[in-house]
Amino acid sequence: MSNSYRDTSLMEKSEFCYIDDRGAAAQIVLHECKLNGAHLYSASSSPANEVRIRELQEEPVLNMYFSLEGRWLSKARHGGREFPLTGAQHTLNYTPHFDGYYVMSRTAQKNFGIILYESFFSRLLANELECLKRFWDKAQKGEAAHILPYAMPITPEQRGIISDMQQCAYTGHLRELFYESRILDLYLLQAEQAELLINRKYTPLKPGDTEKLYAARQYVQDQLLTPLTLEAIARHAGLNDFKLKKGFKQLFGTSVFSYLNALKMNYALRMLRDTGCTVAEVAHAVGYGEPHNFTKAFKKHFGYLPRHAKGW
Repeated sequence: MSNSYRDTSLMEKSEFCYIDDRGAAAQIVLHECKLNGAHLYSASSSPANEVRIRELQEEPVLNMYFSLEGRWLSKARHGGREFPLTGAQHTLNYTPHFDGYYVMSRTAQKNFGIILYESFFSRLLANELECLKRFWDKAQKGEAAHILPYAMPITPEQRGIISDMQQCAYTGHLRELFYESRILDLYLLQAEQAELLINRKYTPLKPGDTEKLYAARQYVQDQLLTPLTLEAIARHAGLNDFKLKKGFKQLFGTSVFSYLNALKMNYALRMLRDTGCTVAEVAHAVGYGEPHNFTKAFKKHFGYLPRHAKGW
């Protein structure tokens, strides 16, 4: 095997306690990787109180930011617009400079971000899409720019790329090529999604509905092995069926039952790998009356048969 590959992620890990200017503290676990013109990071925290992270950025950067869980807010010190982000949302923005705070809410936080410096983002200038033309016109004038004035839902395809980048196992030049390729893929997906949302006249969710949709997602997670109906989930969250279906897809980038199915398949995978259960027992545990139907669903989701997962 080539010495350009190994079995663990090469993102460097650090853990530290951040204390803000008001004395609020957060224990932060950070994984990061620095390339020529790019800085990738993945962070998690569970603060007991709201924490304001001070940020002073003195050179122009392109930010690709993905809030995987929790709630964040960017806020300039001397006025200006606040930009909120909740879990399963992302944004693409250009900032010539920034003097302010990133505010973490009092809840579990997970995020992934890519900071691109001019030597890298200058290669991304394009005007084939209307949203990119407007974006880069502002950036080239030295003005702050957002690809959209609101956050976008993270799609399953974007999550897949983020997972690939977090688990990158290449070293040396192959690692740099891999990251550059996936950064470009993610950038294009963000731009294409923004263009699509503009053409669809996308309407952001109301804050109250967003809270209810998070409650619906939590209910699905908690009731993973319980037979669920759309009506029961909607009732629990205080939404009607239509708002649940439309809002869940808009906020989380997938349907309610696609999300539930993914949870069940991952639960089944853990059972197969970590217990002595047979395929039939696992099928029954996740709600399949016939092992054959479970096998088909498992293969469709993962691309291989359940029996091949045992012993990994």
